Amino acid sequence: TVSEAEGEGAVGEEQKREPEELAARVAEEEEEDADVREAEMADTGTPRLTREEVEQGIARMDQHVDRESRDQSAGTDASSSSGGSYQKQFVNKAPNEDSTMPSWRRRKKHMFVFSNAGKPVFSRYGDEQMMSTFFAAAQAIISFVGDKWGDGLLSMEGGLRGPGGGSPWKRKANRDSRAQGPPGKLKALFLEKGPLTFVCVSRTDEPASVLRHQLDLLHSQFISILTLGIERAFARSASFDMRKLLNGTGPLLRSVIHSGTWDLPVVLGGVAPLPLEIGLRKQIAQSLQGCFVPDVMCSLLFTADRVICISKRKRFKLNHKDLFLFTNFVRLNDSFKQSESFTPFCFPSFNPSAFLYVYVSYVTEDVCLAFVSGRADSFHELAEAKVFVESFLRQPTVRTGLEQALREDTLKVRELPMSAGGGFVGETPLWHYVYYHKGLQQLLSPRMGAPPLATRECQKRVLRGYQEMSTASYDGMTVRWRRSGSFTIIACISLDFDLYATFDSIVDAGSAVRICNQLAQYIHSKERDLLMPVFQLKSNTRTTAAARRATL
Repeated sequence: TVSEAEGEGAVGEEQKREPEELAARVAEEEEEDADVREAEMADTGTPRLTREEVEQGIARMDQHVDRESRDQSAGTDASSSSGGSYQKQFVNKAPNEDSTMPSWRRRKKHMFVFSNAGKPVFSRYGDEQMMSTFFAAAQAIISFVGDKWGDGLLSMEGGLRGPGGGSPWKRKANRDSRAQGPPGKLKALFLEKGPLTFVCVSRTDEPASVLRHQLDLLHSQFISILTLGIERAFARSASFDMRKLLNGTGPLLRSVIHSGTWDLPVVLGGVAPLPLEIGLRKQIAQSLQGCFVPDVMCSLLFTADRVICISKRKRFKLNHKDLFLFTNFVRLNDSFKQSESFTPFCFPSFNPSAFLYVYVSYVTEDVCLAFVSGRADSFHELAEAKVFVESFLRQPTVRTGLEQALREDTLKVRELPMSAGGGFVGETPLWHYVYYHKGLQQLLSPRMGAPPLATRECQKRVLRGYQEMSTASYDGMTVRWRRSGSFTIIACISLDFDLYATFDSIVDAGSAVRICNQLAQYIHSKERDLLMPVFQLKSNTRTTAAARRATL
């Protein structure tokens, strides 16, 4: 160890060094991390470097963003199958920004969370600690309107005031806001949930009901991490700082916001099953049921964006929102890919006040197995059950059928019959479709990424059209029609299902409706293999994996 006298002497010698030596050391350090600093300065607008260096950093960032967009729009699931690369997509892109910076204001959609005492909790962009004045202003708005409105939604619309003035804000406080301002208008939504207030400030042209859904989803993700027990902490101390409890969860929370805009199952409120031959799916379900362990609530087999099989107890409530929160939680954690894990997780729809315990293990590179248990000491029994399921999936017929289902996307437009709009680009006016089964809350849709929806901008416009179609009120109309510049979206609404389809802009209404009818009939004839039944765990089964293997 170094004494205080020696340490003070070292400091004195450091201060007496020649300016040339210090300048050389600084230049050497700057050269080593030039890329990091250039990207940071270009993003925050802080010109500490020369103009040429800043421009080089901006160009390098633009190339990175373009490359990332091309990778995402290519339809490959490389980022999803790799937990690390997928997680890196949702790190804070502007950790040094605050509400006074122009670069921060240019962001298209912000989401914030703060306590009723104005204590910062989370911000999608920037450092929430540096935006205390912004959170104080938001809290003042809520106090002005009324500090108690239950679960009601306060929405405000208007334009940003520039040098020449701007449009005034329009305030709307109601319980079911479907307000939708002109394109480019700024929307601000405030949602109070217990001791926390969730805020969304957006000019993405998304309907207010969609933004409300995203705020609800963000709140549910908070509950899945902390449970409703956080309210007791705020009851004891209104100035409680919960950011320490959320340490490391920033990418998870940002991924939920991203999915609320870009993932069709989340946007439309459903589950995306993996198309699989019904006989094979039943065999997989039997393997999950056969290795039943006492106090297991649910068994899941899923990929990054598809669910293969669910087998659960009758009393265990698992809706599409909880399923997304859990699968997204698994996808965002790198450790689950490395080894088997046992972690607490709260399913808000089942019991928002308590944790359940989930065993997670990847049985193949792309397929993950999860057991949800009510016991904190069931790890070894569940690990034993996993061995049985894994051995079953290794059987040649099962492995071949599952690999084929994962490799082939039978929902692609070119795989459909010609009468149902099937064919390659140029042969059919059908670009994309979404089939939503209302009873099962499941949806079928080909992955976006192939032409003519190869660019991120085209995908965004189509998703915006689906959002508007699913949230707008059409007074009982069964067919909804929306024509854009380069495409046309038609929605067919029935008692059992909804069908959304994107066509070329030159298609006529009669042809589009005829293709939609044929497409609905084709999907209905294939529902046994396309949709996923939820299998029930037998509560009287007590056979463990070891006992079953002993009888084979």
